[in-house]
Amino acid sequence: MTAAAKARFPTSLDNLYERGKRLVIESVQYGVTSMRAHVEVDEIVNLQCLHVALRLKREFVDLCDIQVAGPFSVFRPIY
Repeated sequence: MTAAAKARFPTSLDNLYERGKRLVIESVQYGVTSMRAHVEVDEIVNLQCLHVALRLKREFVDLCDIQVAGPFSVFRPIY
């Protein structure tokens, strides 16, 4: 099931970025000052999720401490 969902992963990351941005903004509005983003890195999504997470981390550095985490066993998920 996960592979099927990943097969539809967008080639454009605009949607993923916009959803992440909305999440951070709404969270900050409710008083959140730190959060952890668990990103996936594998053969299907490659480093795309990581790139978006790091972009959001840089963009919101003054408003929220965003820690980027995940399984980073590149091309071999540990689960």
